[in-house]
Amino acid sequence: MKPIHFTFIFILCIFSLILAGCNSAASTTDTEVMPPTEAVIIEPAVDLKPTEEIIPTEIPLPTETPEPIACTIAFESNRDGNWEIYHMGPDGKDLRNLTNHPADDMQPALSGDGKHIAFISNRETEECAGQSLYVMSVDGTDPKRLSKCIGANSPDWSSDSEWITFSGDRDIFIVPADGSADPVNLTNSPEEDGFPVISPDNQKIAFLSGGTQNWNVFIMDLDGSQPQQLTSEGGEIGIDWSEDGRIVVGGWDRGDQGCCNFVMNPDGSDIMEAGGKGEMQKYLPFWTWDGNRVECFSVNLDGNNEEVYLLGEMFPDIFFNLTNHPADDRNPTWPALCGPGVLIQQSNPDQEQDEELDQQSSADSGEIVLGYAGDNPWQSQRKDNFYRACQELGVKCVQGEMDELINQRVSAIVLNSRNDVIKGSHPSILTARDKGIPVIVLDAENITDGAYYITIDHDKWAAKSLEWMFDSIGGKGDFAFFNFQTYNNHKAVIEAMLTKYPGIKLVEARFDDYTHDHTVMEADVRAFMKRYPNLKAIWTDEEFDNVIWGVKDVVSADNWPLVLCGATKRGLQVWETVKADNPGFNCIALSNPPGIAYDAAYTAFYLASGLEINPLSLRGEFGKTLYVDIPIVTQDDLAKWIEAFAGQDDHHSVDQFMTPEEIQEKWFLKE
Repeated sequence: MKPIHFTFIFILCIFSLILAGCNSAASTTDTEVMPPTEAVIIEPAVDLKPTEEIIPTEIPLPTETPEPIACTIAFESNRDGNWEIYHMGPDGKDLRNLTNHPADDMQPALSGDGKHIAFISNRETEECAGQSLYVMSVDGTDPKRLSKCIGANSPDWSSDSEWITFSGDRDIFIVPADGSADPVNLTNSPEEDGFPVISPDNQKIAFLSGGTQNWNVFIMDLDGSQPQQLTSEGGEIGIDWSEDGRIVVGGWDRGDQGCCNFVMNPDGSDIMEAGGKGEMQKYLPFWTWDGNRVECFSVNLDGNNEEVYLLGEMFPDIFFNLTNHPADDRNPTWPALCGPGVLIQQSNPDQEQDEELDQQSSADSGEIVLGYAGDNPWQSQRKDNFYRACQELGVKCVQGEMDELINQRVSAIVLNSRNDVIKGSHPSILTARDKGIPVIVLDAENITDGAYYITIDHDKWAAKSLEWMFDSIGGKGDFAFFNFQTYNNHKAVIEAMLTKYPGIKLVEARFDDYTHDHTVMEADVRAFMKRYPNLKAIWTDEEFDNVIWGVKDVVSADNWPLVLCGATKRGLQVWETVKADNPGFNCIALSNPPGIAYDAAYTAFYLASGLEINPLSLRGEFGKTLYVDIPIVTQDDLAKWIEAFAGQDDHHSVDQFMTPEEIQEKWFLKE
């Protein structure tokens, strides 16, 4: 955990944000539901990327669940006349001076497992004086110097406690924590680079570049490759990673966006306000002895000296002063892997009451109860498929909000979600994890620990549809697209496909800020066709019918561009109708099957029964996803699907189910 980088942000923001945080409204626009057949199987790709030998490229799968560790705190203080590193418990007790050295020892960083502390010191050596990187055991013993004469600053650990990144000589370095190799310069740029922080999955380093008053956010791989600039306004003054793998940024002014703190995806997308004090625990949490989620930071509140505080509603004065000393105490840090439940066994007075409640739960009584959360009226087919599995299994199933289901002590939860909203479920998923309740998330992928994700590979969905278009027009011609689902990163897939097909010319593009008003969208499509009479293909990830109606108004029967059709009853009927009047019309429909809820119910049941997911079956960016096959409807089987949809409503989607035997075989370890 790296709150050191946010100390100054808090000082800037506290007086305007102490009474009210900044609120951000996430988009909750519904997307069109889609499903699968047993026809086309698209295997997820495995992307292997070479890196330099010194940098780890994979995190080994854990062989056992680690014991929880306490959120002890290291910080720096000048209470002994110079800067020293101190260590204390989450309640401020058991204070110890770890360094006790005449030199200045500063900027502590606790390793993820809580066993070591990296820090910066200006201790003189035979080789040079000046700031160097050191590491020591958490009790202050066995200090070792890891860098030489490069003016080290801002150390940060990988979550597996194997690597330390830091800044020095205006560049970013990385070094093995055991000192087995010399530091490697990752940036080596003419700009000043600083404040590096390693992502929770140990794959990326975020950092600031540009120098004082002109810092911007950058990101790169752990070996320094693929650097990318994410902000350009300048003025950023802090950077960190949230628990769920987003970048938390502190900055000066965002005009009408206000606020000091922002959060964004690692690719720079979905920038939103992170709020002020009282809100930051969502992203940079600290856990007390009793397992309460609060904030930890240092600040000068009274104008006299800096102190280390906890902030939470459970404290009588909201702010709880941990250090309370006339000297300056600052830059608190705690283990990235610490969490609730550590002292529940030792000092929680409510332990007996909690155990009594657990004994009363239906799950503990031996009965498996599955919960369904995130119901969406536009996706009722998913809920129906969930209950279909419940009926087959003969188990009790209930529906409600996540926290409600957790309080009911259900055995496992299936959560219907989406990539643009799943981050908001992060605290509830962690609560479920800590209570031993598996969570299976539908149609989303995220880094949050405690959940598995069942979905199609949305990159494959986009790539397969684009390949069909581009191959069908011979790899040449004018092309336009609508990209509503920016949270699924279809833009990156489109750009990659345009590189693969250099003969395709992009002439128009519309993104998420484009209105979903049907009449406006159809008018835009008509304008496309008039400006580019030879337009060969129009791609969209939503609102398929509106593209078709816009084209239909202006083209001749034999001059249709290629489009996609919706994988719903209505979408397939539109396809059939247009095809009858326009022989040149061709289409394809790819489904996001509601059957994923059926698959998830069986997965939840198996987990609650004691089976274990096979780690080799987990895919995706975060290594937590179980992909299902993508059903594709072509002209050849259109009539079959329309016949199968007789008696269903217009929103009924092309569906596909794995058998219970296939789910066990494909995703679970054998007993």
